[in-house]
Amino acid sequence: MAVAVTRAPARPFARPKEEHGFWSWISTVDHKRIGILYGVTAFLFFLVGGIEALLIRSQLAAPNGKVLTAEEYNQLFTMHGTTMVFLVIMPLAAAFGNYFVPILIGARDVAFPRLNAFGYWVFLAGGLFLYSSFLFGGAPDGGWFGYAPQTIGKFSPGHGIDFWLIGLIITAVILKISWESWRTIYGARIRWTRSKSRRRRMLYPPITSCPKSLSRSSPPQTPSVQPSIRTLVGLCSIRWPS
Repeated sequence: MAVAVTRAPARPFARPKEEHGFWSWISTVDHKRIGILYGVTAFLFFLVGGIEALLIRSQLAAPNGKVLTAEEYNQLFTMHGTTMVFLVIMPLAAAFGNYFVPILIGARDVAFPRLNAFGYWVFLAGGLFLYSSFLFGGAPDGGWFGYAPQTIGKFSPGHGIDFWLIGLIITAVILKISWESWRTIYGARIRWTRSKSRRRRMLYPPITSCPKSLSRSSPPQTPSVQPSIRTLVGLCSIRWPS
């Protein structure tokens, strides 16, 4: 008698199964790989920011330096501060959080793996968009702190500040996405732990006083009912006399 074998319908949004090769890193939703991508990208931006810092210090090494013009110095000063804060420190926090938080709390992955992967590619797009300003009329030159009036048209002509604002808006999306992924999985783990502890307390209520049969001050007695191992383990509030 032939037995018909029915296969489960394919999930429209199944997890990517590529484990090796270049495409596996592009399509990955694994929190460890995403953490590594954040870390490597942050290190590359760190190198770029370090080169900008070297050019700034070379200009200031001697009076009347000729390494950079005044406009180029302002652009590198702005991009160096922006890179170190928004493209190095922030993604490094996301890198360590993505890699270690699920492991530390015993979760398989973050709460929204695809949203987490999307956050990395948004961060990378924001950083590349920010640095593309060098190719389209000049980088922002109003300072990485963005104080007025250095950022208005009279003191900062061109579209550099526009690239700076839009790039930071795109890059800041990773904060919300990463925070929601970590907060959701951490909150779910906390609720599960509290629920498990509540059920355990209902099954095995804690003993608040030491039984006389277990006290050193009284002679040993043979209890009528042999205490179980869980009961003995639950005697956490016993204070033995010295």
